[in-house]
Amino acid sequence: MREIIKTIKYFDLQDHCLTLVEISKYFLRDNDCGASAGAPAGSAAHADSAAVAGSAAHVSSAAHADSTAPAGPAAGAEIPLSEILNFLETSPEISTEYGFYFLKGREDLARQRLENNFFAAKRFKRAKKYLPFLRHMPFIRGAALSGSEAMGNSRPDSDIDLFILAKKNRVWLARLFATAYFQILGMRRHGKKISDRFCLNHYVGEGKYLDKDQNLYTAVEYVSLIPYFGGRAIFEFQKRNIGWIRNYLRQPHICYCETAEHSIFQKIFEFLLGGFIGSALERLARFFEKARIRSLPGIIIEEDELSFHPQSKGQQVLRRFAGES
Repeated sequence: MREIIKTIKYFDLQDHCLTLVEISKYFLRDNDCGASAGAPAGSAAHADSAAVAGSAAHVSSAAHADSTAPAGPAAGAEIPLSEILNFLETSPEISTEYGFYFLKGREDLARQRLENNFFAAKRFKRAKKYLPFLRHMPFIRGAALSGSEAMGNSRPDSDIDLFILAKKNRVWLARLFATAYFQILGMRRHGKKISDRFCLNHYVGEGKYLDKDQNLYTAVEYVSLIPYFGGRAIFEFQKRNIGWIRNYLRQPHICYCETAEHSIFQKIFEFLLGGFIGSALERLARFFEKARIRSLPGIIIEEDELSFHPQSKGQQVLRRFAGES
């Protein structure tokens, strides 16, 4: 199955090896749309072994696509793990060590991923400590890890990428409260302060169908989200977008993660900031915050999405992958 080799090669370009379940989850489609497909700059994309393990039990999969989302191509029969494993164990192009699979001659990736798990474990603890408190913040509907932390592929100097789901028409206020929270804690990434800090680089309004930045890199990112708050809302977001994700991944598994939900304090804050007052504050926040944002490739500014990846490696990876495919 050339798709398996293709999948492993794609992650090899990012110096990352995969487990059996991850190969199944990120099984690339054997077509020409899997690289860039005319997509703009990509955002950080990744996954977590623990979250992937849940998908192995088929808690939920691409078959659960939201009927309101534009459908991707037919998924076809899902390839069982046993068939993937048989190919991996017999292919002369693939090696395995410590339960990871990689291209021949890339044994260093398995050892590096094991070492990276030590850095990731520390940051997972930090996320568990601080992210659930966001359920008290007005207009924030969910928070999930993305980026290298979600993949378990972090480095000593890595930050902690966050995906934040906001109440519809309140994205700018959600950003304001989230930024203030992590700034007060001294945990927000800014300037040269990067390692172990939270990178607030992606905000999306609940119910959003992402009609921009659709490519393989972002497809992997959205399948890989690890919720720490608002698990149901993030699951609904994934279902809403699973149609276009299936343009790139043959059998993308997503699962509902039970997490903390909104608190009574959030409801009180939103009642006080509701209606005309909330709309006025949203416009005010948008005016002042937008004035400070430079227009660069990789930055998306819309009413229901704010994405800040001006130096994303996404397009670099996609170009290299297209050249080697």
